[in-house]
Amino acid sequence: MHCKLDKDYKCAPDGYIIKEFKAGEIITGQAAEYAIADKAGKEVKPPKAKIDDISQSKKKDKPARQLKPTTTKPKNGPTSKG
Repeated sequence: MHCKLDKDYKCAPDGYIIKEFKAGEIITGQAAEYAIADKAGKEVKPPKAKIDDISQSKKKDKPARQLKPTTTKPKNGPTSKG
């Protein structure tokens, strides 16, 4: 649940620490439920992600291609003595 506050608001959603919120702030969770019940704000729908944000999150960074070391000796071939 999301709530946009109409005025400054104080509550203790954790039960032991009082939190202060400013007017116009959007709060979530139990603090939002308390604010709506106390008529300190109105419920709002959660903001939607922008299309740019979604497309950026789908792009995966590929690690740089690592080259294998090259040797002049064959791995399993015959060796010459001489």
